[in-house]
Amino acid sequence: LNWVDEDLPLSFRFGTLPVSPADGSLDAAMATPFGGARSSATYAGATLSAGSNSTNFTAGCFVTAVDSYGAEGFGAATLQVLPKPLSLGALRNMSEAKATAALQSGDADAAKQILSATLALMDSASSTATARRRRLLGDSDDDSSALLASVLANLWATYAITAVTQADMASLLSSLAAVVDSPDLCTDSVTAGSVNFLNTVLGASYQGQVGISSSAAANVASAFSFILETTLFNSSDPKSLSEAGNITAVLNLASANQLLGAYDGVGYSLSGPKVDMFSYRSEALGLLAGSAAVAVSSGTGGTTAARFNTSVGAFAAATGAPVASGDLLDVRVATLGTN
Repeated sequence: LNWVDEDLPLSFRFGTLPVSPADGSLDAAMATPFGGARSSATYAGATLSAGSNSTNFTAGCFVTAVDSYGAEGFGAATLQVLPKPLSLGALRNMSEAKATAALQSGDADAAKQILSATLALMDSASSTATARRRRLLGDSDDDSSALLASVLANLWATYAITAVTQADMASLLSSLAAVVDSPDLCTDSVTAGSVNFLNTVLGASYQGQVGISSSAAANVASAFSFILETTLFNSSDPKSLSEAGNITAVLNLASANQLLGAYDGVGYSLSGPKVDMFSYRSEALGLLAGSAAVAVSSGTGGTTAARFNTSVGAFAAATGAPVASGDLLDVRVATLGTN
């Protein structure tokens, strides 16, 4: 790509990005890296996910060059990645063998690519993106559910050897969103494990002070929405009550990661089919000085607002925390869809 930069050394991030079925354009905002940055400008031996049949199996790839000051250059290209005709049993065996080999060698990036390719191949038989039927060559839903459980188990093992960087966490969250994108095939165990995985990855991102990228936030919203559509969160399933606290923790951690390092007056949205959340950071004295509102708009055009009608003294008395000049207050407002 003939990049020129005097602020050496350069580092490089490689990965994939989705292709629009409408016009074949590449969505740079949803770029998913293979992993963290590396010093080499070449990447050999990647396992690419099959493209969608709605785009004639076209897949997008990208590379980002980063100089010593963090300035970036971005380049992308397309190629055709055809699906391999396999039964679910054969796919599971191949995925297990390749993922195990990558994990045993300590190659987290390779393991993530293999799991992503497995999930993409499960989807390749669907005629449309909305169908999301995990069926290959007439296999049963039980076979699909078993393969999803296997992929999730290997995703946990991959996380265990993955460095905590923003790019690496984004890659893991992308794979998780693909695990749960057929809610009717997610067993209660897979659903609960996926909620736990979201909490674990988001917790590691916050503790490591790396935050989450916009594409990672989008995958959190997608995964969260799919999870709420599973049978575990059906209103008739009493087990959903035991997961309520974990669901709240996901939103808390997602908000904390989005606001990591943010200044006064900055806000971020997290939006998916079943969740709309807005997180806002404000100077505390200003927010509590009078009537202040933080609002989130849903996809249907409605708006939910959190309004504070309190004094600084009343807030300090209620929380046990004195409010001083320069203190920041984070507020998040979320609306959730139901199953």
